[in-house]
Amino acid sequence: MNCIESISVSKGNYQAMTPKPMQDYNYQIGGTVENTLIYVSRKADTKIQKELKAGNFCYILNARQMGKSSLREQTTEKLKTKTMICASFALKQSYSTKTQWYGGFIQDLMKSLNSQLPQAINWRDWWLKNKDLEEIERLKTFIEEVLLANIQQNIVIFIDEIDTILSLQFSLDEFWTLIRECYEQRPNNPEYKRLTFAVFGVSTPYELIRDKNLTVDIGTAIDLTGFTFEEAKPLAKGLKKKSSRPRKSSSRDHKFDGGTPEFLTKSAIAKHRSLTGSGFEQSDRRFPQPIVCCQILS
Repeated sequence: MNCIESISVSKGNYQAMTPKPMQDYNYQIGGTVENTLIYVSRKADTKIQKELKAGNFCYILNARQMGKSSLREQTTEKLKTKTMICASFALKQSYSTKTQWYGGFIQDLMKSLNSQLPQAINWRDWWLKNKDLEEIERLKTFIEEVLLANIQQNIVIFIDEIDTILSLQFSLDEFWTLIRECYEQRPNNPEYKRLTFAVFGVSTPYELIRDKNLTVDIGTAIDLTGFTFEEAKPLAKGLKKKSSRPRKSSSRDHKFDGGTPEFLTKSAIAKHRSLTGSGFEQSDRRFPQPIVCCQILS
């Protein structure tokens, strides 16, 4: 018996029950994933949350299209509680001087924490007021006199696109020294226990520091790998309307790309949904791999 609507009976009254609409699995190709339905949690998600809650500095340095920015966004949302706030922003490339870079850094930091800071604090006024200090000293003063003085919760600062500093005409090695000092000061200044950092980018720790005699050996590397088929299983739910065998279809996509996020897997699934919705209802059974190869790679 085919039923479009289910019928409930209560004391002789018949009431039509409209089926719940399918959740929107709006797959996307590249970019930051904000839709939690298509976000695939990996071991890295659990590890970075654990490390940051413990107050440890984390760095996530990997190739492009591996889900770093999506991890940053999802972790930021997961960590926001009454006892923890998060500042999250991506660095810009349009800085030609060290003064511009540090000024922009503080401005982005203040914008990200706007609701947590007193409205009376204007970043430009504060920056000019402390113009006699060197740039790195201004940032250190800002951390102590603005962030830690006005915010009582634990603070996590997420910095994305850290690899943009590689193209700068000046060194920012003192920035890494300051981050190390924030952790080294904890025994003498407990306020610093409330502050931690996480940096994301396409680089290696060795490349980010120009002075090869300088080491910042305080961080925890978060290994961001392709997801396993078990981790990717939730993606199959979005194929139910388009494929008669959604799990097998997503399994075939996973075998094809090896679990690489953002590009091949989500591209394959997005393309598969498009094709099966355009008259190729049997494409997942008869010729899925040629479809993926021709539409994604050619």
